[in-house]
Amino acid sequence: MSNSTDNTHGILIIGFTTHPHDVGSALVLAAQSLNLPLAVANISDYESSLNHLWGKVFYRIAQRRTLEWFDFQRKILDLIGKFQPQLVIVTGIIPLGQDIFHTIHNYQGKIVNYLTDNPWNPALGSPIFRDNLRLYDCVFSTKTAIIPQLLRVGVRNLFSHF
Repeated sequence: MSNSTDNTHGILIIGFTTHPHDVGSALVLAAQSLNLPLAVANISDYESSLNHLWGKVFYRIAQRRTLEWFDFQRKILDLIGKFQPQLVIVTGIIPLGQDIFHTIHNYQGKIVNYLTDNPWNPALGSPIFRDNLRLYDCVFSTKTAIIPQLLRVGVRNLFSHF
């Protein structure tokens, strides 16, 4: 977790930001180039258990959450409480706890998802993520084929014209 400024009420990016080709990395660079108050929660920091067989087994049993995931959720909540972001951008299929959505909304913030994968793909999907799709203020999807499914699960604001 990093916070590039002491200002609050900026942008929180939750996603993969380790490699330059990660969507989260591109969003971080864009926010930095605009000198926006920014906090980052890099998911890669919370999945080292996937390097072990027991971690992979847990991941399957726990609906695509790692052993570190529960600590990650707590740290995201702490970061939201301290930073009070106006906008939270989540990149990808990340099974956030519903308390994260409620906390963001309690601070009058908005949470959006930039979705580049199909959450109904058995290899990628998470039931928790799919259940929470309706809680996002907006979903940006690069997959036009899943628009009917997104609307069916209650996504209220959808943008897919890329």
